[in-house]
Amino acid sequence: MNCQKCGSPLKEGDKFCSNCGTPAIVQKQNSVARESETVETPNPGTTYSDQRQTFSTGNSNTDDISKPRATYSDQRQAYPTRNSNTYETPGIQTSGMVQQPPFVVRRLPIFVIIVLTMGFLISSFIFEDGDADLAMILSCLPGIVLIFLIYKMDRIEPEPVGLMLKLFFAGACIATLVSGLIESFIGMIIDFLFFWDPVVYCFMEAFILAAATEELVKYFLLKKYTWKHPAFNYRFDGVVYSTMLALGFEIAENLMYIADSTLSTAFMRAAFPGHCVFGIYMGYYYGIAKSHELHGDLEGSKKLRKKGLIITILIHGGYDFLCMLGSSSENEIIQILTGLLLLISMVVLNVTAYKNIKKYAYYDSPV
Repeated sequence: MNCQKCGSPLKEGDKFCSNCGTPAIVQKQNSVARESETVETPNPGTTYSDQRQTFSTGNSNTDDISKPRATYSDQRQAYPTRNSNTYETPGIQTSGMVQQPPFVVRRLPIFVIIVLTMGFLISSFIFEDGDADLAMILSCLPGIVLIFLIYKMDRIEPEPVGLMLKLFFAGACIATLVSGLIESFIGMIIDFLFFWDPVVYCFMEAFILAAATEELVKYFLLKKYTWKHPAFNYRFDGVVYSTMLALGFEIAENLMYIADSTLSTAFMRAAFPGHCVFGIYMGYYYGIAKSHELHGDLEGSKKLRKKGLIITILIHGGYDFLCMLGSSSENEIIQILTGLLLLISMVVLNVTAYKNIKKYAYYDSPV
């Protein structure tokens, strides 16, 4: 060590500097104090994260109060997803670039859906009588095509055939039977309480008698057969299960309607496979709810299942309300307005269902 005043070297044991006489003990104390205050300066090339790792001490498992606790959405990022964050229409890859199909090709399915919806609806006003077998096929065909499309889009892990058949027959047999018994009881109450106003009567029949009863029965059967099933391991599985059960219910209901009706009713029901479309919305929230429960968010799972059920009832009830209001009114203006609203609703719901299926399948991820 050198003297801090004159720079002369100090020997071990010297109490004073031999050159200037400055006490050596004071100089040693000042030197130790400066060394304790010195902080290691990081290299210029190091980043902030590198500095954090350099200065971090203690057990890695110790909770840091300054660091926010990981939320459920943060945990989800640790799980692999099928696709990137941006939704793009699959195209053809050439020379490292993705070439999108022409606009007409990409919009062709939507155009076909609109044409078929309008064609079936217009045919319901033109054709009254016809072959009963043709009527049954027409009423069931759109729902079958829709569930086939959904099943084909479930490319990661197709669902067991046994489970799909169980859901189909549960919807066709159990759901229709239970719903029919409940609706017969509720129908008597509505007839007694709301006979005085046709609008209120149609509202109660649409939202309470039909929509709430049928969707609740389908939901309980869906949860009973699929919620704890080991095959339910992807979010899109909820859409597949819900739509398959709804297809069984739809086919059975169509057969009961057409048995006592005409070809016009078959065209009307073919224009809009309602229960299958409603099942898409229920299944979407059902799949997300499963993921929340597996990550410990039980309250969030209940809210999502309730949300999906309420949205499904509102869509179902709104559609039935337009149908019942138009058929019960004797005013031609009301009939024309409800008919136009019905046509718009059918087209919008059918197109939205197709687009949602593609989006839900594209963003599918493990629960």
